[in-house]
Amino acid sequence: MSQNGIDFLLAQHRRVEELLDAVESGPAESRQETFDQLRELLAVHETAEELILRPITRKDVPGGEEIADARIAEENE
Repeated sequence: MSQNGIDFLLAQHRRVEELLDAVESGPAESRQETFDQLRELLAVHETAEELILRPITRKDVPGGEEIADARIAEENE
């Protein structure tokens, strides 16, 4: 995965955190819309990690099998 791809995923992580904060502490009238945005972003993000990042990690990173398995277990939790 290129550095741009990693930067993209990291930016999504930051956006997820922002949306979580907004759902938790934002005005009640906008929480549903914010939650829907969060849900959509998480679906796209998790799919990218599952289809792109995890296979690359398994193949190209020393100890990648264990790393990928640990991240999947963490996400499932």
